[in-house]
Amino acid sequence: MLNHEQTQILEQAIVLLFRLRDDQSVENWEVQREREFAKTYKPYGEVQESILKKSLIQEVKDLLIQLNIEGSVRERKNGLLEFRNIDFGSVYGRSVKEFETKLLEKIKALCNANKRKSAVTFSEFFYENYLPYKKETLKDSSISGIESDFKFLVDNGFDRPINRFTTEYIEKFLYSIPTTRKRQKVRGVINNILKYAKRIGKIKTNPCDNVEKVKHTSKNGQALSFAMQEKFFDNVFSSKLTLDKKLYLVYVYLTGSRRKEALDVTASDFDLNTNTLHIPGTKTDGSDRIVPLIPLVKKLFNCMAEFRDIKSGTFFNLTMSQIDHLMRLGIKGYHLHDLRHTYGTLAVCVKKYDPKTVSMFMGHTDISMTLKTYTHPEQLDRGIFYDGSKSDNEKLELMRAKYQGILDKIEAFLDEHTQNLPKK
Repeated sequence: MLNHEQTQILEQAIVLLFRLRDDQSVENWEVQREREFAKTYKPYGEVQESILKKSLIQEVKDLLIQLNIEGSVRERKNGLLEFRNIDFGSVYGRSVKEFETKLLEKIKALCNANKRKSAVTFSEFFYENYLPYKKETLKDSSISGIESDFKFLVDNGFDRPINRFTTEYIEKFLYSIPTTRKRQKVRGVINNILKYAKRIGKIKTNPCDNVEKVKHTSKNGQALSFAMQEKFFDNVFSSKLTLDKKLYLVYVYLTGSRRKEALDVTASDFDLNTNTLHIPGTKTDGSDRIVPLIPLVKKLFNCMAEFRDIKSGTFFNLTMSQIDHLMRLGIKGYHLHDLRHTYGTLAVCVKKYDPKTVSMFMGHTDISMTLKTYTHPEQLDRGIFYDGSKSDNEKLELMRAKYQGILDKIEAFLDEHTQNLPKK
């Protein structure tokens, strides 16, 4: 039996145990409730983050539709969004703005790469665009000159995609050309081609616009004196040059043709019925002309006939460099074009043709060109020209006698070779 004091202690212990049980039940209920809630719902922060991620992916997809770009979007383990495309590869970002910036950069780079890849080269543009355009307005002889100038460019390495030329590159190429006249001419060719390329939209700017213009002081042509003319033909006729080359020089002297005009003349240009000669002009519309077919040129034609090309009808198969060499063999210090100056001077000062007539025979559109540039009366014979003891008529007779002596020399040469031509 428990005494009174022991019974009170036991009752107090039972009360404490019941209280402890009740407190644990409450705590356990709260834990259980939290666990059940966790099973049913995700934490609010995780839900908010998931909603944001889904919204960002959709916005990126909307951006792709707007930019007309195909590809896939996914979330990586590190939280970054990744867009993948066969053209752009992988693009990463954390916001639509970042994706937009990066994608536009990719598009711009791809467009530039395609432009560089698809840009035609200088030579492709020349043959596909520029040359056909020039053929619409220029004669074949002028086209041949353009093609010759272009060949010089390409042969010297001036060929790259047409949109990759720079002012610096062009200037460096030009200064590699030793002579200013050639440099000036080449600059003009480059500028004309690139100018047309800009005009039809192949390039945005013409880099040649900023290339410094080449300064060239041209030398005035000169007429050969009667003494030099005689020496010239003596050297030519006695040289080892082939007959066709000798005849070419005689033709230029007697007709005043430009070098290319002489190369282009054909058998059909000689009209033996009307005694006229058609000179196929190469410079301007007015340069194409009809001149009298004088007896000496007709005799020259008979010699030239042996060298007529069956296909083209032309007589002289010479290059420009060969022509320059011919003149140096005949006489030093003069150019082939000086024979044209000699023709103009003889026509005005010795034959006494009307200046307007001489201008027409030479293919000049302006009579001042004939008189100011191609007439050198003092150069034929300075002794006669400045002799104050003789009248103008006496001076004229002396000059005509000297000129006739040169024509006789040419005729004797032609007669000799006409007799030696094989009979057909």
